[in-house]
Formats: sequence, structure tokens, C-alpha cells
Amino acid sequence: MTIEINETNAIPTWEAEFEAILKEGATLAVKCLSDPYQNGQIWSGEWVAYALPGDGRTLVLALRRDNKPKIIKRANGLVSLATRLGFDVVPMPSSKGAIASGKVSAKV
Repeated sequence: MTIEINETNAIPTWEAEFEAILKEGATLAVKCLSDPYQNGQIWSGEWVAYALPGDGRTLVLALRRDNKPKIIKRANGLVSLATRLGFDVVPMPSSKGAIASGKVSAKV
């Protein structure tokens, strides 16, 4: 399945609203902006998180201070974010331009 992200018209969204939209069934799409690299035991790169609710909108996880997209710079940061948002499996693309996606895990 190919994920289409409308980056140009993405709506800046803070984490609480972003989480609520994902829990309502939106797809999380994570885009890799730069090839990840390993520095010691830490993997670094640049990832941006989008929520795709299925109604034509694209929401981008944004910083409160300036409404710019939050760029996640460490793999650990992406894992932490996905875990906070309710994911059991973290969508993490590993090459520049790649997109990985998933939905919040159903709790049994």
C-alpha cells in the first residue's frame, strides 16, 4: 500500500490532538528526511510524523512554540513518541524519502 502525504497543506497539530486523532482510527505515517546513521550506540536521523484521518486532511505533529513540524532526530525519540501514542509496533523508515505507517494498537 502506498501512502500519500500532502506535506504542502499539512495542518500543524500539537501532540494531544494528534494522539486523539490517531486513537479515532487515523493512520500514522512517518517520513524519513535523512538517512539514519549510527554514532556509537545511538541511531540518529530525521523523521516527521503525520496523521492521515482518511478525510483528505494531512496533519503534521508540530511544536507548540512555532507550529513548525517536529523533527525527531533520534530513533529512541521516535520509539518514545510511538509508545506514548499507543503503538505496539513502531513505524520507522530507514532511508531518506521512505515512509512507514501504522495504526494505534487495539488493546485487548
